[in-house]
Amino acid sequence: MIINKFYLVMILGLLFGFQLNAQVRLDEINHGSSGNKPIWKVYIHSEFEDFQELKLYRDKSFHYQYTIGLLSKFFKGKWEVRDSLLILVNDIDRKGIPTKIKYEKNDFEDTTGMIRKFNKGPFLMPRNKKGELFWGSEILINNDSIRYSPFFDSIFGGNPRKIERIKVNYVGEFFPGWLNVKEKRGYKILPVGQIPFLLSGYDAIKIMKFRISGTSLIEID
Repeated sequence: MIINKFYLVMILGLLFGFQLNAQVRLDEINHGSSGNKPIWKVYIHSEFEDFQELKLYRDKSFHYQYTIGLLSKFFKGKWEVRDSLLILVNDIDRKGIPTKIKYEKNDFEDTTGMIRKFNKGPFLMPRNKKGELFWGSEILINNDSIRYSPFFDSIFGGNPRKIERIKVNYVGEFFPGWLNVKEKRGYKILPVGQIPFLLSGYDAIKIMKFRISGTSLIEID
């Protein structure tokens, strides 16, 4: 469940006793380059435990990150300006992570250095495009009742005779759609999320809007 950042700040404010503004204001700052990707504008908001940074790139992509107390999140996507509003649209949401299926032999050695022939289950641990593992993930088999935990190498809720389709639950909240699979003797099924990062620090807010006020942005609902 995603909690609105303002309510997180409000909770922290009650705990730590600092003043709150209902509308978060981000101010434009001078900036340099970001590797080979030209930046159009950079905005920040910094107040006590609340820090936010928004980078707008000239190719209409953005990178937004915020830190509230010990909580740190980020998300990426595309931006546009419409009727004096800056609109950020997330690249992915809870149901939008594209996933591909690979098949690896039972003695496949993964990025942890473990030989998976000791894993008796039909799946390998889901991972991203860089090979980083989604340790908290689970795999739904054929329906929403039968679940497989790659970490514990265990199936819960039934014992399917045949695996026809799967759905990957990434870190408790990110689901793609159902994927058709084919069982192959001597091979394990490897789901690969087509993103280059892990999801533990990713925020699935679908859309954010800011009112443009001079060189500042005012966050709106």
